Amino acid sequence: MFRIANGGLAKLAAIRASNPLTKNGSISPRVASHRHLIATTSGKSPFNSWSRYMMAQEINVAVTGNEPILDFGYNSSRLVLDALPELITREGKKNIHVRKLAQDSLDTYTDVRSVSRKVWAGKRKDFLPKPDAGDEDTTIDIDFVVHLGMELREETFGLETQARRDVYDKPGSDGKYLGTNPFIEKGLPEVLKTSFDVHAAWEKVHKQFPDTPCFVSDDAGSYFCEFRLYSSLAEALEHHEDKKGKVLFLHVPKKRDPEAIQFAAALAVAYFKAVADDKVLTDTNA
Repeated sequence: MFRIANGGLAKLAAIRASNPLTKNGSISPRVASHRHLIATTSGKSPFNSWSRYMMAQEINVAVTGNEPILDFGYNSSRLVLDALPELITREGKKNIHVRKLAQDSLDTYTDVRSVSRKVWAGKRKDFLPKPDAGDEDTTIDIDFVVHLGMELREETFGLETQARRDVYDKPGSDGKYLGTNPFIEKGLPEVLKTSFDVHAAWEKVHKQFPDTPCFVSDDAGSYFCEFRLYSSLAEALEHHEDKKGKVLFLHVPKKRDPEAIQFAAALAVAYFKAVADDKVLTDTNA
């Protein structure tokens, strides 16, 4: 399986090397002319104008990983997050910029709600790599969100499709319970579903990784994995109408050896690319 992952990563590297935006590691003259035009016609600094121009040519996905869980002392979701490339190149299509949330997402109800607000707010300071001085307050237009989580039940990948509102009766890692459910108070639906065609994305991933245990799921576990998915779907529904439903949750196996982590990262890249072709995004990012 690792050879498959290596092959996939090598292909990504080859595509990046042939990217028309670069030539010998530098900005090509054609793109440089656009850069100069934007800088001189906007009256704003070349760096900020160029940054905005490039962000408009990309799909931005905010990705989160979680704190060490239970007695494991680690969380494979965070290790996979760290292993993801910052940029996923796609020949003839918009590249995907992976915006990694800088902090671990904690297994507490207050932190999960805070993370949902952060990923959709898109403040540059909240994502890796650390922004340059003066760029901390830049806002990224996040196109969709993917929460990663460690699958405890079996060594498989799980592509979650929905989250329930009323199943959170366990305490968080801080010992605190949810208490009054804010989603019930606001009258939000009992179930929130992703807008993406997860089955279609799974078919593309399965073609690339035919021997890998990977399934589409409608049960994210009724604990913090599911709460994260519901929370971020609710945040989009309430405060980002144009982003409604554009949240996913990917369970990754708990194996943490380097080969397993690189393989999981390669599969996640394939999933992101499949999702980026969904009409939910292509209709709004044409």
